[in-house]
Amino acid sequence: MLLHSRSQTHLRSKITIAMSLLQWIYLINFIFLTMHETDAAYWKEWRMFGKIGASLSDKQGLTVFVLARIPFYLPLLYGLINIDRFSGLIISLIFSLFLIGHFVAHMLARKQGRPEFAWPISYIVQFGLLTLSVVQVYLTVSLLI
Repeated sequence: MLLHSRSQTHLRSKITIAMSLLQWIYLINFIFLTMHETDAAYWKEWRMFGKIGASLSDKQGLTVFVLARIPFYLPLLYGLINIDRFSGLIISLIFSLFLIGHFVAHMLARKQGRPEFAWPISYIVQFGLLTLSVVQVYLTVSLLI
């Protein structure tokens, strides 16, 4: 009985550490996303979205770009506050997988000769997002199973 109790305590301790680490990785990833979004506003990323984005004036594009962050950020913040619940873990998984896909999209755009996000700080933020997202996926999946 004592051995069983010790192994349960050890398992709970590992889960608590993983959950705490996931909270910090999620938060830092969110901060890196915000840095990327600032960089994206500078590069006028809305112009990359086909004819509709390209047809917007800078003022219109920035307005739509900034306002679109509200429905995008609300569920991410909900996931962060509720990371200890199943719904928070699912949002964490979707968030981190989305950012990995977003990184791939930027790399493909760069291969096509797009000049946006070619500054060293842009690369640092994007590779930071990728690294944090891979760790976030790993931690989230390990807590889900």
